[in-house]
Amino acid sequence: MSKQTLLIYDSSESNPDLLYATRFFAPDVFLYLRTAGRGFMYVGDLEVDRAREEAHVNRVISFSDVIEKVRAQKGNRYSAADLIDSILRQRRIRHVTLPGNAPVALVEGLKKRRYAVRIKALPFFEKRIIKTPKEIRQIRRVAAVAESAMGEAIRIIAAARIKGRTLWYQGRVLTAEYIKSVVASIAALHDCNAGRTIVACGKDTAFPHKEGKGPLRPHEPIILDIFPRSQSTGFYADMSRTVVRGKASETIQRMYRAVLRAQRDAVRNIHSGADGKVLYEKVCGYFVTKGFRTAVQKGRFSGFFHSLGHGVGLELHETVRLDRRSYILKSGMVVTVEPGLYYPEPGGVRIEDMVLVTRTGCRPLTRAPKMLEL
Repeated sequence: MSKQTLLIYDSSESNPDLLYATRFFAPDVFLYLRTAGRGFMYVGDLEVDRAREEAHVNRVISFSDVIEKVRAQKGNRYSAADLIDSILRQRRIRHVTLPGNAPVALVEGLKKRRYAVRIKALPFFEKRIIKTPKEIRQIRRVAAVAESAMGEAIRIIAAARIKGRTLWYQGRVLTAEYIKSVVASIAALHDCNAGRTIVACGKDTAFPHKEGKGPLRPHEPIILDIFPRSQSTGFYADMSRTVVRGKASETIQRMYRAVLRAQRDAVRNIHSGADGKVLYEKVCGYFVTKGFRTAVQKGRFSGFFHSLGHGVGLELHETVRLDRRSYILKSGMVVTVEPGLYYPEPGGVRIEDMVLVTRTGCRPLTRAPKMLEL
């Protein structure tokens, strides 16, 4: 890709490839252009000075002059394609490569102006899937925040008093919202955004991504899924635990033992060259041997019906997958290992950790304790 002219027009807060290319956070859209081995950014006047100080590019240019030039030709009825056309013409560029999530209007606008447009599948920068030592350290710092938040959430649940069918903490009913606020506060203190933390209880745990709300109850599973993002680097961490305040049912205990064993076995089998599909299928087979089948019951999925894991980096869910599709792992990838079992009546169990794939195995990046009953 080094000989191609690369073009991204987006916000770096929502586009991980743009953030990767520039290392510059901005909520508003701007233009990134890489041509002849040099990176250029065109940004609004509001961000010019900050971008010149923070962005990892060769040159930062204000959009103002470009806008004035286009406005003189078209008035106020100009488009992004008009602005970019003016820049490309000035640089005598006729061939550009855009990411697969580029706006359709921009792609068609450039084609209409007779540019040769190539669309590249995501991730636009494939090398960001393989983490550098510096990036691994940055992810580990976010993982430490997730560990801290998880530890405090579990401490509060363990300290809660059981009163009938409700948990009480410091003289009030303990709710999912309170635990989420604690997680958000800890994340914020460490320059992270907690995102949409999952604190699901009871039957809500049968839905893997149900966020949960309201009072937390004793003797029922509580799934905690915490995935903070660094406000300075953009990297994510991701981890989950399942706990019960009080006594877990025999079924939940069996599910927990099976999920914990499945995760440990999968982690032992991860290494550079391993196929994510094989890892996933081994877990599926193991669950069947323990009597936990995956099926559709009354229109709902039950059992183990999501992937075994996914990549983590500047996206919470990167393209690396451990599921039904073959995907060969490589050293330097960061992936989750998160087997789970979900049934409508008892609820669900999920345990999730991040690991760094190495040549001979993998290295854990999240290290919080694993215990079911508190």
